[in-house]
Amino acid sequence: MYRRSPRKKSVSKASKFSKRDRSRELRSINLLHLSVALYITSIALRTTWVEIHAHRFDISLGTYCKT
Repeated sequence: MYRRSPRKKSVSKASKFSKRDRSRELRSINLLHLSVALYITSIALRTTWVEIHAHRFDISLGTYCKT
């Protein structure tokens, strides 16, 4: 019983630290996902805006062909 109690304490401390590290990793991953999602949405909005306004300004793009 005496030998098991310090081992349990050390395991609990290690598990607390591992949980903190995991939460930090998850936060960094969430920030990466948010930045990538914002970048993709900004590109999509730019392409849709250009396609909508290409009719007014008669801009001919490589992917856009006016009929």
